[in-house]
Amino acid sequence: MQTANVHALTVQLPFDQILNVHLTEAAAVRVWTEVAVAKAQAQAAAEAEQAALMRRYHTKPERTPGLDYDDRLTVRTGRSLKYLYKFLALPESKGGLRNDKGSYYVVTELAVREWQRDIKKARK
Repeated sequence: MQTANVHALTVQLPFDQILNVHLTEAAAVRVWTEVAVAKAQAQAAAEAEQAALMRRYHTKPERTPGLDYDDRLTVRTGRSLKYLYKFLALPESKGGLRNDKGSYYVVTELAVREWQRDIKKARK
């Protein structure tokens, strides 16, 4: 009778605990495949999040051609320009929406998320 190869898997847990697991070859292949898939999914999600944070939105009436997203601030926030201008003119410390002002306002995705979080906190 032939025995299957056994693979040892060591996992370090919080508080310096170590978990030793012995797996058959078939089980080890399944585990490492699942780990590889989970790692690839996490990396893809992190890259997508990073790409989203690089987005910038503006107050011009027309979207910028060639982008894979609509970069109008009104579309991103679902708010009118009249409403947004109140927050664009305020300093961030007073609930304003952080922005770069040139001939029109430009706001990053991160600034939009922070502003929306602050609005939710203020409502509670």
